[in-house]
Amino acid sequence: MWQGLMLIAIICLSVGRLMQRGLLRDGKHDPVTYSIYFQFIVPLIILPIALLNNFTMPPLSVIWPQFILMTVLYGTASVLFYLALKHTPISEVMVIGATGPIWTTITSILFLGDKISFLKIIGVLLAVIGVAFVFYQKGRFRFHKGHFYAFLSILFFGIGLTNDSFLLRYFNQITYSFLYYFFPGLFITLIYPKKVLEIKGFIRKNASFSFFLPAFLAAIGSLLVNTSFRIGAEASQVSTMMQLSPIFTIAVAAIFLGERENLIKKMVGGVIVVTGVLMI
Repeated sequence: MWQGLMLIAIICLSVGRLMQRGLLRDGKHDPVTYSIYFQFIVPLIILPIALLNNFTMPPLSVIWPQFILMTVLYGTASVLFYLALKHTPISEVMVIGATGPIWTTITSILFLGDKISFLKIIGVLLAVIGVAFVFYQKGRFRFHKGHFYAFLSILFFGIGLTNDSFLLRYFNQITYSFLYYFFPGLFITLIYPKKVLEIKGFIRKNASFSFFLPAFLAAIGSLLVNTSFRIGAEASQVSTMMQLSPIFTIAVAAIFLGERENLIKKMVGGVIVVTGVLMI
């Protein structure tokens, strides 16, 4: 049962990212403005479900440093991710994004005392080799600012997941799904207050449905992942299935976004990265 829900979640999240790449790649839409819009629309969709499922806030006095860290990490990662999508094919962003569990593992070893093992070391090396394989072209590494944004984004997301392992001791998962989007949105708004004024024109000037649908798919994907946990899926099982997302996104991007350049190389590199991640 949960396997089917996870497959639907992966499809929802991947299609949403493809649509976001389609919206941002032409340079007409501001990534920061879109990030604020997205970070507020998703929790508004999640909120009714959260209220029906014991939405509760624990005492923030106990967890405020980690809560602030979550807000800053995910807010910054969100802006960087959309900057990456503006400048970089989604297929390349997803290869880099697949390395996220590496940063989570490294920070868990450093800050949570998780044990290092030979298998984890091999997994990290394989993931590095996979990324290098994709970006080494014509005798040199091809690396531009979009890749840099993507690396920083996944680094912050990876550290954020380590921080989540502490915060989720105090929140139920659906409540946290709401907060995970809403408070980083507030943080981005505080950093870029003038961008909020652009949202109305930003939506009116374009087809609002094309901006709403990726947020709706992200909300559905998040709720389906939470439901998978509630009906018996283990964290390791969910994490393993989520590694299908980069490969699926690369394949679909080739079909619908025309990102066919070095497609075989991206697919092979993605498989190498995912193999390494699964060993961690």
